[in-house]
Amino acid sequence: DLGDIEIVETYTKDFETICCLVDEVVVGGGPLMDIEPLNHILYAFMQAAKYGKIARIEGCGVGPLLNPLYIDVVSEIFRLADHITVRDSASARRAETDFGRKDIAVVPDPATNYVVNVKGSDRLRLPSDETTDTKKVACFLRKLTLEYKGDLDGESFDSLQQRFEAQLVQMLMYVSNSYHLELNLLPMHTFSVGGDDRKFNRKIVRDLET
Repeated sequence: DLGDIEIVETYTKDFETICCLVDEVVVGGGPLMDIEPLNHILYAFMQAAKYGKIARIEGCGVGPLLNPLYIDVVSEIFRLADHITVRDSASARRAETDFGRKDIAVVPDPATNYVVNVKGSDRLRLPSDETTDTKKVACFLRKLTLEYKGDLDGESFDSLQQRFEAQLVQMLMYVSNSYHLELNLLPMHTFSVGGDDRKFNRKIVRDLET
């Protein structure tokens, strides 16, 4: 039982108030990368340090992180953190090399254990009237978004996107034909912020059919 849970909108005075009152601040899961909302994380960690509370980084990745401003912000976030776990060894190496933190644990994505558990259970078995010999593969595909633009200009990045999508379609066709698999395109994101994967999936389907 988690008890009472209060959701506080980030872009409000309530966010600033709650950062001064909580016993612990946790940033979890998402990447520490070249995005403006890092300033909210930094503010919360600064308040935790000011009031002697715990600041925790849990299971985050680092990058894409190229902008000097955001590099400085992430460096400060790491400096203020009391406990740190990251989700891959590359993030741990960068945290040590660029941000001077060696007291970091690498933890696997909890989704990995979930998939393993589901595969070993009866939850994947279909009812007898839906049993099929066709093997299926679930694909969670995402468009190459602006966070990965780096130093490329607009035209160069558009060209990179087109090559990426063309090669992705070729790979899907190869996998499907070589292993006789039915492709299932499923979204990770279904909201506009960061891109709606359903739109990208529809484009990939059109490309596969041409």
